[in-house]
Amino acid sequence: MSRTVITIFAFCWVVACDGAPHDQAVGAALRSVGQPISYCPRIAPTEAVINKTLPPQVAVYKVLRREFPPELIGKLLQMTELDRNQTFQGANRGVFGTPGVRYYGSQENNHTLAIIPAQGWMHYTRLEAMDDKGDHTLTGPTEAEALQRGLEFAKTLGLKESDLARHPTKDRLDYLFTKIEGGPVLQEPRVKVRGVFFRRAIDGFPVTTGRLFGGFRVEYGFHGMIYKFELVARATEPISTIKVAPLAEQLKVVAEGKQVYGVRWPVDPDELKMDKDAALNLSLVELVYFEDSPEKFQKIIPPLLRWEGQLRFKGQEQTVIFYTPIKEM
Repeated sequence: MSRTVITIFAFCWVVACDGAPHDQAVGAALRSVGQPISYCPRIAPTEAVINKTLPPQVAVYKVLRREFPPELIGKLLQMTELDRNQTFQGANRGVFGTPGVRYYGSQENNHTLAIIPAQGWMHYTRLEAMDDKGDHTLTGPTEAEALQRGLEFAKTLGLKESDLARHPTKDRLDYLFTKIEGGPVLQEPRVKVRGVFFRRAIDGFPVTTGRLFGGFRVEYGFHGMIYKFELVARATEPISTIKVAPLAEQLKVVAEGKQVYGVRWPVDPDELKMDKDAALNLSLVELVYFEDSPEKFQKIIPPLLRWEGQLRFKGQEQTVIFYTPIKEM
């Protein structure tokens, strides 16, 4: 099929939500992921976008308390070498004041595990994992080792492969590697910590948040010790279903300027209007669920559409990402 180009002249503005809980959740999600776009140039979707098949319907979820079984807590304490009887009083406001919050370890030694069931949240830190104790030959794990150990850890936490998102363009799980480098002065930096982040999925669709992506990350330091890990996975239950309009109708949402919020939009709208050759080549659209940062209360997890493209402005191209609500049938 030859390249098909659809040109849309879009002027985007913000449309207020009505009083429905789902619409309120969508509005809050859009405000969390970006800023309202006041002007969009002509849009040219690539074949990958034009041929994208959206699901006929998608569920809206409510948030439940996630139960972390005692067996899992015991296994984590064993893995991290924490004492079940060594606890401390941490933060107790906001989500930290919800039932079941527990803190294990020692704040003085920066070796702690926090569990917040209401938000499906765990956070662990062990600063000692970065201490080579004078042995400058030590290095952290390779990417392959971090990936293998990370997948094994995900199973320990009860995560199934269906709980992890697939990469939108590559035939694999959607994961990112991280690393911390350092070392003695006048020597080549070495990897002290290597981590892997797995993007979460709900009902097979990837999760996005106001920060990066929701999910599970784990970082390993020296001697195989865990440096940090964090799980953000609220328990959910479907409360309603949205009938999803075809992609052509979703593009009209952008064209009509209904609640378009940009994450990376490096160009001033007034300057963009003056460039008659400006264009936005859309290369990706995916249905995602918005899961807020774990520090924030969330009652409803709504679906959105996430778009990526190349914004051409004054002869230069920059990647942009923006979100829109789902247009219903």
